[in-house]
Amino acid sequence: MQKFDVIVVGAGIAGSSAAFFLAQQGLKVALVEKGTPASGPTGRSSAVTHGFYLMPELSQLATRGVEVLRQVPDLTGGPKVHHEIGMLWVCGNDAVSDWRDAADRVRMQGSNIDALSVEDVAKLAPGLVTGDLAELTHFM
Repeated sequence: MQKFDVIVVGAGIAGSSAAFFLAQQGLKVALVEKGTPASGPTGRSSAVTHGFYLMPELSQLATRGVEVLRQVPDLTGGPKVHHEIGMLWVCGNDAVSDWRDAADRVRMQGSNIDALSVEDVAKLAPGLVTGDLAELTHFM
């Protein structure tokens, strides 16, 4: 019977990452998955990464995850797996304060994020119908 220091259940992004880093520290790791790697939510994800969450804990976790994805070639010798794209979030007047606070916090964590006015976005996308939008957040 084999003995392991750690057993990780689930080979999605979180479990696979945990197993990888634990093994990198010299621990003997068993990674157990009922299906195939990434056969759960990770495999059904749109694979878009960002750090813009209203909950600070999610922002911190996501920001660190993006940092790790950027390092995959150096960590594994494999190809680049993370490609930078821009994202745009919008909110109405009732959420402006929360969005600005979250954007400031995420920026302080090291992410490239800007709060844009509706006028700024209208210049970037002249045909965009802005309606009742109050604030737009651009994450890169």
